[in-house]
Amino acid sequence: MIIVVEMFKCPLCGHRRTVQGWNPISLNDTITVQEVRGAGRGHGFVTAWEDDATSTPTGLDLLAMARRCLQIVGLCLRSWDVFASDLVDDVPWQLQEEVVSRQSEG
Repeated sequence: MIIVVEMFKCPLCGHRRTVQGWNPISLNDTITVQEVRGAGRGHGFVTAWEDDATSTPTGLDLLAMARRCLQIVGLCLRSWDVFASDLVDDVPWQLQEEVVSRQSEG
């Protein structure tokens, strides 16, 4: 018996998940970094620590991640015209709000 499963590959990180199990609404709005350690042969991994990537100095290139996110939004706008109006209505005010809050901090 051959089982066929439809998979989704994240354009940001390359992680694969079943289409039925992918729910981006349920994901956290934080970028975290973790240190994991092996739990022994065949027992997977254990999280040693987890922290917010924006407040912890790490090797993670947040600017590169932000640029890739913008490329993905552009891909959505170019590829799926039906979603363009939804994205245009939601994204700009969120980005404008973030830029204004950053400018008032500096």
